Amino acid sequence: MNRLIKFQLRNVFRQKSFYICTLLTLLMIIIFTFSNSLNAQDKSLYMFMPQLVSFLKSEPAMFTAIFISIFTCFDFNENTVKNIIARGYTKNKYFLSKLVVAIISVIIMFLIISLVIFGLYIRNGIGYDKSYIYDIFGRLFLLTSATTLYVLVSFVSEKIGVAIMLNLFIPAFLPLLLELIDKKLKINTRIIWIDSILKPLSNSPNTLKIFESLGITIIYIFVFCAIARLLINKKEIK
Repeated sequence: MNRLIKFQLRNVFRQKSFYICTLLTLLMIIIFTFSNSLNAQDKSLYMFMPQLVSFLKSEPAMFTAIFISIFTCFDFNENTVKNIIARGYTKNKYFLSKLVVAIISVIIMFLIISLVIFGLYIRNGIGYDKSYIYDIFGRLFLLTSATTLYVLVSFVSEKIGVAIMLNLFIPAFLPLLLELIDKKLKINTRIIWIDSILKPLSNSPNTLKIFESLGITIIYIFVFCAIARLLINKKEIK
């Protein structure tokens, strides 16, 4: 298993998609920050921390979905999956190796982006709010859970194009569907979506709330992995 994880890690750093998605996310954050600060009462061009927290709600997840789709489907696209399975690795171990490396990659991307923006924030002397740190933890947990979903969808679809389409469509469509169900049935189904990871940190954030969000994240990862196990056992590796 360790050898398989190391193999997948090498694949990540050999793929241009990792660097391109990281750079595009960073570039869009800077553009987003610049454009929004022009309309702010404070005319500072670099209101980085508030804008970073706001930006991490959506766009990085978009580029994460694209990167994870390419990375997960790469072996299927190159027709090398059978060779990996033939070496004695089970389908579940192969999936887990993809998941572990995908999460590591997303954390690296997230840290690179956060550190660069944080450095720019310090350089420009913008006021610091402790709540930003809690928010960033929440976004990291959210991206980790979303990554598990992206890997699951990509592994099942096998095709890069299909995986990208589904991984961009599902996070956008499912919350809207749950909202319609809520309005129709007068219930709260939105609590089952991964956005609930952020709720503990949005109300009176503190260290205990971080652990609460982490616990919810682990539950989502477990659920997505359980679904993956059921689907993978029925899946024929081509």
